[in-house]
Amino acid sequence: MTLSGRQARPVEAIERLEFRSRLRVAREPLWQWITSLKGIAAEMRPLLGMSAPPGIRGLADVDITVGVPLFSCQLWLFGVFPIDHLELTLRSMRPGHGFVEQSPMKLMRLWRHERTIVESAPGAVDVELVDQLEFQPVSSPRHAVAGRPF
Repeated sequence: MTLSGRQARPVEAIERLEFRSRLRVAREPLWQWITSLKGIAAEMRPLLGMSAPPGIRGLADVDITVGVPLFSCQLWLFGVFPIDHLELTLRSMRPGHGFVEQSPMKLMRLWRHERTIVESAPGAVDVELVDQLEFQPVSSPRHAVAGRPF
């Protein structure tokens, strides 16, 4: 209970996920793909779609200042229903190696995506792509099921 006598909502825990993918590709072509809007769209499909301003095909088309939003995006469920808006923001960037994207979103208290390319040996044609996600929804699906609003 709070001082007003209302039931306090539980604070949702920060969720953490890690994905590791071994790929038979050199670092540079992989970097070009994972920082292109075409590559991002392919990874998100069919569940999500993401808009971008006209003329932007990837991070190479944007002046990057770490910590400053690059551009605004709309997220679309199944590419049809608008579900969120975000300001695409990089917290760190190592071209050819990785980045940390931490963008303000309406549906998330926290969204952080760290993506790193790890070569097995310098110049190798097999790499490991490591994705580490941290997120904290504004409200969990179980609250919605229980009749509580998002």
